[in-house]
Amino acid sequence: GDTLRILEFDAGTAGCVLPTAESIEARLYDAGQRLLLYVNAAALDNHAGLAEALSFSTSAEAAPLVAGQGFFALTETITAANQMILADRTTGRQFSLEVIAFSIPDNLFGQISVGGASTGADYIDTLTGAFTTAYPSIITNVTIEGQPAGVRRFCNGELDVLVTFEPLAGEAADNCAANNITPQTIELGRQATVVLANAASDYLTCLTAEQLATVWSARSVETITRWNQVNPEFPDAPMTLFVPDPGDLFGNILMLQVAGANDPYRIDGEVNADPLFRAAAVNNVEGAATFMSWPEYQAVVRDGQASPLPVAVDSGAGCVAPDETTIADGSYPLSQPLLLHVSRAALTRPELQSLLWYAMSDANYGLLLDNGLTGLAFGDLPDIRASLQTTYDEVAVEAAEAAAAAAAAEATPEITPEVTLEPPPGE
Repeated sequence: GDTLRILEFDAGTAGCVLPTAESIEARLYDAGQRLLLYVNAAALDNHAGLAEALSFSTSAEAAPLVAGQGFFALTETITAANQMILADRTTGRQFSLEVIAFSIPDNLFGQISVGGASTGADYIDTLTGAFTTAYPSIITNVTIEGQPAGVRRFCNGELDVLVTFEPLAGEAADNCAANNITPQTIELGRQATVVLANAASDYLTCLTAEQLATVWSARSVETITRWNQVNPEFPDAPMTLFVPDPGDLFGNILMLQVAGANDPYRIDGEVNADPLFRAAAVNNVEGAATFMSWPEYQAVVRDGQASPLPVAVDSGAGCVAPDETTIADGSYPLSQPLLLHVSRAALTRPELQSLLWYAMSDANYGLLLDNGLTGLAFGDLPDIRASLQTTYDEVAVEAAEAAAAAAAAEATPEITPEVTLEPPPGE
């Protein structure tokens, strides 16, 4: 009704979350808990009617009965998963992958070298700073020289951790392979820049990548000041730009995506670091525009402002507006992934194992959000940790087998040719 409102809950990890079946299943809503049922697999075939009863209890038909007992009914995704588990007689942990054997050692020590793309610098600095504060015996050497230099050093075995905004492919992959470096990659989410325009300026509903480059490039300072200079079909209206401080990460991503290079963006508009201020200013001035990260734009929406217009972008495949789906699948042109790469062989080292585990812990999910990353759900973290655990176990076996093979080769005496004495001549 109009007098009651369900409050969101912020436990300090996933932000403000409403209680829903989806948020509880994904472990986002900390004031709720899941109810898990464990069944002896043999009993499903040995006890008549048990499999059928369980199948009904987890079906869509049983949802009203479940809700009547004070529970959220299951989502379609979990309902389908339950039915598949029963049909295939799948055993093992299906919904409790957060129960993992690995834990960060208390006596952790060592050195870790990190390098790569500048778009990952903020997150890497935050992550390594928090990690070394928690584990003071760890030394991290972070050198952000750009993606090409970082890839070269990683594939030469000079870096432990590489951060990039695109997968290692082509020549980079070949160089790593030539040096027996097999990258283990984790996608941390995606970084997306949203361009906002005054809602009354409907001619800015969609802009091409070339037009955005014209609007925001530092080369346009004092020369591109009216919208008809961007497109003759646009009105002869003044261009009013509101920009964040120089060197803003999402300004750099904007220019990288629309200009194909890390060119500077223009700062001849009004400079203000507060995205809420910039959004409000754009609302008030026809022909105005700004840009910000996707999480910052979400904060604008939550702030309840009369929303400015999120500009769709056409990079040759038609106009694509920013939203959770287009950012996640990469179809929104002003977005890119942020990837961590570690040499698989180096994952025998506890300090590297621990850094990745620390990064993917529930407690540090906020570091991703605070650095403008989106697309990696809080509920995905248990699966990532399970994958890390599997990799750690596999690498340990591989290392043990390699050591055993080396020891066996060293212990095997070299076979020398038998010496045969020739009889002296005349005998």
